[in-house]
Amino acid sequence: MLTSVGRAAAQRLVLASAAPSKLPQLATQTLALRPAVATRGFAVSAWSRAPEKASTKPKAAAKKGEKKEKKTAADKKEKKTTAADKKGKKKAAPKPKPKPKATVDPEKAKASRLSPHAMKLLPLAQRKRRLASEYVKLDLQAPQTLPTSVYYAFQAEYFAKNRGKHEVAAEAFAAFHEEWKNLPKYELDRLESIVQENQKANAQKLEEWIKSQSPESVFVANWVRKSLVRDLGKSSRKYAQLPDSRYPAKSSSWVNFVRANKGEFQDAQAGFLEVSKELSERWKTLSDAEKQAFAEPEEKKKGSTGLSRAEIKDRAVAYWKEHSLLQPFATPAKFAIGTSDEQPLEK
Repeated sequence: MLTSVGRAAAQRLVLASAAPSKLPQLATQTLALRPAVATRGFAVSAWSRAPEKASTKPKAAAKKGEKKEKKTAADKKEKKTTAADKKGKKKAAPKPKPKPKATVDPEKAKASRLSPHAMKLLPLAQRKRRLASEYVKLDLQAPQTLPTSVYYAFQAEYFAKNRGKHEVAAEAFAAFHEEWKNLPKYELDRLESIVQENQKANAQKLEEWIKSQSPESVFVANWVRKSLVRDLGKSSRKYAQLPDSRYPAKSSSWVNFVRANKGEFQDAQAGFLEVSKELSERWKTLSDAEKQAFAEPEEKKKGSTGLSRAEIKDRAVAYWKEHSLLQPFATPAKFAIGTSDEQPLEK
């Protein structure tokens, strides 16, 4: 038996003889076995998942960071808005003081007054609108009147008694018409008497209101209303004439002569043409002195205001110039309105 020292020496000899031939195999075996060795790296990449306990802390930190970011953004917005408010408050102008009403300069108004020639240059529709608006400015608004028909008198009574009873207007009018159809005769008679009283009250109220206005303003209003109805096609009911008893009645020596002599022909069977012819022949035979006897006295030529027709007309011209830029008493015929190819304004 070999001793341990001898065995060790024998092994060294064997390895020394086999090393050159088996060295590549050993190298390949070591290389092939290296990938199979289970190893664990110590470096942690950014995409690797961390343990659950470690994951809660970064998320909470991230949330806190987001809240801080949101708060900072909100704070920035608030700071911006406060800064804008401060700028707005600085730039806010004080409220302007109410401007006094501008007074019309007579010279400027006279220079800008529309003449018939200037009005003719305007288009037809614009011309009519301008005329209508200027006429309405010169018109007087009469006071509101009481109902003058049985239907409207009953309507006023019904809605005064049943105010707030119906929420819908259609239901209220349906109930009103139903009651109007079944109205008894004694109610109609009662409403008829109310209508007659209303007519008297309206006439008295209108007369008092007209007397409260100046004679020249009523004269202008009547002229304007006549033109609105005749030339611009407005409603004659809406723009009726205002009866002014203060205005002197228009009469002449011929009219007074006819009034004084027409009584002779009342019993006769002569016609109107024959009577007019006879009176005309008599008038021609009179001298100037005799005709002057039929002239109206001076005190009768003036109305209750003490103004003659000519004086009222002069005042009316001044009133027109003060309240309108339109040429005083310029008829629509001067503005080329009313020809066959033109239609009146809608009522």
